[in-house]
Amino acid sequence: MNRLFKVIFIIATLVLVGCTKQIIKSGVNDNAESEINLMHSYCYKNLYGNLVTNANYSIAYKWCAMSAEHGYPKSLTLLAEMYYLGLYVEQNYQHAHDYYLMAADKNNAHAQWMLYDIYSNGLGREASESEAKEWLFKAASSGHERAIKQAALNEQQQ
Repeated sequence: MNRLFKVIFIIATLVLVGCTKQIIKSGVNDNAESEINLMHSYCYKNLYGNLVTNANYSIAYKWCAMSAEHGYPKSLTLLAEMYYLGLYVEQNYQHAHDYYLMAADKNNAHAQWMLYDIYSNGLGREASESEAKEWLFKAASSGHERAIKQAALNEQQQ
């Protein structure tokens, strides 16, 4: 029995040392990235709800803002959506534009599409066909389905 205990102890120690080396190897950046992804998932879950819970915009705003502070493009986009639609916050196209712009600069296709919409329709700013076309092209280049269709439609009309 004593020998079995020693074998188990040695195996457990080897496993623990191996795991510790892996944790140290992964570094702080991986942990920070995981935390940002977790914040974003709380943001998304509370903004849209799921099978278990309904949407909770105040909690969504809190998590979106925390994740957006780290420059996470998807959270920047969701925060922009809240301002664009007036969910929990007063509708503000300027704030929506600013958050979409930060996300779009990080190649978020949906944010690029929404900037196309903002410039096309003059939401919170003067409409600009040239700015709208630029964002439409970027969104289409990033693979946004609706942008691809709209760009093709625009070409047919010319």
